[in-house]
Amino acid sequence: MSVDLVIKDGTIVTESTIFKGSIVIENGKIVGIVSSAHVPSADKIINAEGKLILPGAIDVHAHIHDINYTYREDFYSGSVAAAAGGMTAFINMPLVTHTVRTNEVKNIIEIGEKNSIIDFGQHAGNMTEEDIEYLDESIKLGVGGFKAFTCPPYHINPIVMMKMMSAIAKFNGIQLVHCEDYEIVTYLAEKFQRDGKKTIFDYFESRPDIGEEEAIRRVTKWGEKTKVNLQVVHVSSKLGAMAMKDAKKRGVNVTAETCPQYLFFSKEDGKKWGPYLKMNPTIKTKEDNVALWNALSDGTIDMVTTDHAPGTKEEKEIGYEDIWKAWGGIPGVEDVFPMLLYETIKNKKLTLTRLVQITSANPAKRFNWYPQKGAIAIGSDADLVIVDPKITDVISADKSHYKCGWNVYEGKNIIPIEITISRGEIIAEKGEVYGKRGRGRFLSTVPKRKAMVSMM
Repeated sequence: MSVDLVIKDGTIVTESTIFKGSIVIENGKIVGIVSSAHVPSADKIINAEGKLILPGAIDVHAHIHDINYTYREDFYSGSVAAAAGGMTAFINMPLVTHTVRTNEVKNIIEIGEKNSIIDFGQHAGNMTEEDIEYLDESIKLGVGGFKAFTCPPYHINPIVMMKMMSAIAKFNGIQLVHCEDYEIVTYLAEKFQRDGKKTIFDYFESRPDIGEEEAIRRVTKWGEKTKVNLQVVHVSSKLGAMAMKDAKKRGVNVTAETCPQYLFFSKEDGKKWGPYLKMNPTIKTKEDNVALWNALSDGTIDMVTTDHAPGTKEEKEIGYEDIWKAWGGIPGVEDVFPMLLYETIKNKKLTLTRLVQITSANPAKRFNWYPQKGAIAIGSDADLVIVDPKITDVISADKSHYKCGWNVYEGKNIIPIEITISRGEIIAEKGEVYGKRGRGRFLSTVPKRKAMVSMM
C-alpha cells in the first residue's frame, strides 16, 4: 500500500537538529521520518538529494486582510504571496477596522476560510477600554491574541493597559503591544509639522529609538505585574533589544519579534526609497541592524514577523510632497523567509537550527500551534519547504505576487523557495502558486494549557 507523498533523501532541518533522511506524508500529516533504505512506495516522490527540507515559515503579525482596505491586499492575494515565499501559516492582524466582538471576528474568519490558500489565525484589535468586556467573545471563537498600542493611532493609557492585561491573563490569552512612547512621538510629530518638516528623514527622527526603549521598559513592568503572556511586536532598535534583554533577565513572561525591514534597511536607504520606507516604528541605523541580528542570534528576540501592510503607489508617493500624508507600511510575506535563508546560508548570520526557531517553531509555540505547526515530527502537519542552498537569486517586484505592485526589497539577495508544501499538498513551486482559494483553515490561538515562555 502506498502513501500520498515521500520527500526523499534531503537534509532535514529542525529547531534542534540537522540530519539526512526522508519524510513520509499521508493525509496531510507526517507519518514517518526514515532513511533511504526504508522509503515506502508513494503516489508521488520528490527527490530532495542535495537540498534542505525545513518547516514552513509562520508569520504571526501580518495585516493581510482588512475589509475596508482589500484594494491593498486580501486573504487570497496575501496568502498566494506568502506561499510563494515559503510561508505555510500566518495570523491576520487588524489594520484599521475594529475586530474584537463576535460579529467582527466571525466575519473576518469566514472571509479567510473562503479565500486563503494557507492556514491562518486571527488576532483581535485595535483594543480600547470598552473592548475589555468582550474578550471572552473573541476567546470563544479561537482568538487568543489581543493587540494594543502605547502610542497613536490607538493609544490607551497605562491604567487601561494594565486593566486589559489583567483581564487577558485570566483567560490565559496573549497581550501584543506596539511599544512607542506616546508623549515622545506626539510631541515630535506636532513640532516637526509646525516647523514645516516634511521629508522621510524628518519622519525617521520623529519616532526615535528612545521612545521605543521607554515604552518597552514600562510595558514589560506592567506585564511583570499582571503576569500576562506578553508579546512585544516589531522591535526596531538596539535600545529596544536591550530593554527586552533586561526584562527577560528579570524573568518577565515576554517574547519579542522584529521584522525584516529593521534588519535590512537603515536611514540611509531613505535616499533611494523615500516615503516607501515610511512605517511605524521607523527605520533606524546600521548599528541597530547589527544589534537586532545579534539579538535574534542570542535569543533576546524570539521570532521574525513582517508587519506586512502595503499601500498603493499613490498612497506612498504623496509623501514626496508631505511625508505626514503618506501611508505607513510595506509588504513582506513573500520575501522574509528567502532573505533570511540567504543571510543564514551565505553570510552565516544565524545557524540553520536558529533560523527554524525564529521563523517557525517559536511563533508556533507562542501562539499555541506547536507541534501541529512549526515542527518536523510524527503527527505534525506536513507544512514544509524545500530549497537548494546552492541556488541564489534577487528579489524582483515584477515577479512578486503582492497587489500593490511595488517592493522595497527589490534587488535583495535570496535563496529562492523551490517547493512549498501545505498539509501534504504542493501549493507553490519555483514561483508558481497552485494552492486553491479557500483551502486554508482557521486555527485557534487560544491555549489549551499555560503558555510556555522559553523559546530556546
